[in-house]
Amino acid sequence: MTFFSSSPDRGARAGQGGWRDDTGAVTAEYAVVLLAAVAFAGVLAAILRSGGVQGLLTDLVQKALSGV
Repeated sequence: MTFFSSSPDRGARAGQGGWRDDTGAVTAEYAVVLLAAVAFAGVLAAILRSGGVQGLLTDLVQKALSGV
């Protein structure tokens, strides 16, 4: 996304045609990724709490520990 600065010499100095500073953009991206990860973890926790999945995982661990 391109925005133009109100300062006429800023773009001329930088040679970028008046690009706006993107300070804070990375922080916002990290916040979005963090929210998505928390939402995914919540869905995963809800799935793992269901009885069918717990039984499946318990059987899988028991088979792995028994060597079968």
